[in-house]
Amino acid sequence: MIDMAERFADLDGIHLRLDAKGILHMDLTRDLWWELEHSEEVWNTIEAWTDEPVCLCVCLDRVKGASSAGRSYHRERGIAGRTLALGLWGGGVVGRFVGNLFLRLNRPRYPTRLFSTEDEAMRYLISVRDGLPLSHDSGQTPQKG
Repeated sequence: MIDMAERFADLDGIHLRLDAKGILHMDLTRDLWWELEHSEEVWNTIEAWTDEPVCLCVCLDRVKGASSAGRSYHRERGIAGRTLALGLWGGGVVGRFVGNLFLRLNRPRYPTRLFSTEDEAMRYLISVRDGLPLSHDSGQTPQKG
């Protein structure tokens, strides 16, 4: 993957950072119920930044829930072709609940895992991005986009 210029954006309650290796970090700056408009705003920003597929590292600690339209946007739109992998992470009970709900209801078309820490999520995303075998406990193999 080609190195990219690092980018930052602060949307309404959402902080985005696209690092030089094509990993998008998304953190919420306030408690937020995820809606379709949030998904559209995030992906419009990513598309303005790069044409390259990205790995997403998403902190769920301040997500209070998500609408059906907000969740399905990530499954149904062209996002699946633009996403190499999704690493959801959160140490809080609500964040882990939302992550598990997302995984059960959506069946993303790209490799997706839920982690307790950002470091675990980043190791996973880097292994997928680089096409490296995942740890023996995952039971998955990375998919190249």
